[in-house]
Amino acid sequence: MSNKILALILGISLFSVYLFSINLYPLVDEDEGAFASATLTMMDSGNFTNVELAGERRDDKPVLTHWLQVISLKTFGFSEFAFRLPSVIFGLLWAFVTFWFTKKISNKRNAFLAAFFVLASLGASIIIKTATADGIFNFFVASTTLLAFLALREQRTKYLYYAAILAGFGFLTKGPAILIVPGGALFFWAWWNGYLTETLRKLFNPFLWLVFFCIASPWFIYLYLSEGIDPILGFFLKHNFQRYTSTFEGHSGPFYYYLVILIFLVAPFWNSLFTVVGRIKTDFKDETRSFLWIWFLWVLLFFSISSTKLPHYLLYGITPLFILMALNFKQQSKRINLLIFISLLGFISSLPIVLETLASSEKDIIWNVLREEIEVFFTPANFFIPILILLVLGIVSFMVFSKFNQFIISSLLFLISIHLIFLPSAIGLFQDRFKQAGLKVKEMNKPLAMHKMNFPSFGVYARDTAYRNHNDGQIILLRSNQIDELGSVTEIYNRSGISVVIKE
Repeated sequence: MSNKILALILGISLFSVYLFSINLYPLVDEDEGAFASATLTMMDSGNFTNVELAGERRDDKPVLTHWLQVISLKTFGFSEFAFRLPSVIFGLLWAFVTFWFTKKISNKRNAFLAAFFVLASLGASIIIKTATADGIFNFFVASTTLLAFLALREQRTKYLYYAAILAGFGFLTKGPAILIVPGGALFFWAWWNGYLTETLRKLFNPFLWLVFFCIASPWFIYLYLSEGIDPILGFFLKHNFQRYTSTFEGHSGPFYYYLVILIFLVAPFWNSLFTVVGRIKTDFKDETRSFLWIWFLWVLLFFSISSTKLPHYLLYGITPLFILMALNFKQQSKRINLLIFISLLGFISSLPIVLETLASSEKDIIWNVLREEIEVFFTPANFFIPILILLVLGIVSFMVFSKFNQFIISSLLFLISIHLIFLPSAIGLFQDRFKQAGLKVKEMNKPLAMHKMNFPSFGVYARDTAYRNHNDGQIILLRSNQIDELGSVTEIYNRSGISVVIKE
């Protein structure tokens, strides 16, 4: 296969996954729904400095993601595409900066592989397409850390200023993690290689911090002047320090949690992962590779100690691992590739059964009744036959193409199976009822509320804020088995364990 044909296949696949498919399924609660709801409130109110969710101030995230979503919505109109596009753009930039750095330290082939790992791995590809701050933040973490390292390695001061600018925007995206991740990685790398004093002197250049604060601080200063100290304390103490030292919203896990998560995040590139782990001792003899390892291990250790654990935290350290996987890439045998490919697609094809089993074991009605709709969203036409076609195409690719081309094509087929087949069906199964409920009440011009649940996408699709407290005359979203708790109501929507009623 010529390079032009491979490039065409690659381009069509990535376009389908990262642009076409982001409008195929509803927003996912709570995270996408919460971001979208706060963005709509900002846009409709014309107040672009305060972040509100369900009528309350939202202290857990800074403002930049909402600004980017507002720009996207004003440009492309209301759609899932517009909400997710900023994250996709910055995800593609994340892949580009990974390519750029790897090319500087190695060659174009390895640079391509590193960027490909970013775009085709399970964890990164999902977070890039999610309408939250995380896909955006991963670009800022990667670019800040890589530029700062190059500045120290190549004695190029301007890279440090670029890093300071990007860190400022990263702080406006998620906060202190933009300093913790690069700072820890650079500190331990400098200590390991005997450059600590010189590194600290360069990193604590007051002009760098002036650049950083000029970007990061104005919004926080405005927030303090307009709202007082409470939102500042809420953000830094509750949603950062306390989130690290205590478990939030039940998101905990054992110390080895992220070692398990890593297997899922890097799928389908397990062989490359095991290859690079086997070279860790050799890699630590090289300055650049030791930095990449220290960055990954720092993130792994830091968040393993954290009381609150979420899968996407490990992505802050996944970029150096992808670069190492590219630098140490070996073309594995076709048999191993074929075994991985068939196993993954076999697992994906079994997921409807897994979902049905999980739904049947749930006591909560909004999950338990989903088993009744699995056959609606996972049909032969939209799920099983496409998976079978991809499986056949993958097997044919093993017979026809060279090892490298077959590796790329089978990885793309896995990516397509996740983003164009499984996710639209699975997310539709969970979220379509909330989308349809919101669309049902969109033109009714009554205030919205939710009763003992938090699915903000309901309000997003209704183009209004859904509050958590309710009164007479409101449209209320609730579980179908809790209608009696509200007294006299008129039911206007009922599907899969949820109802929408008007409280009289």
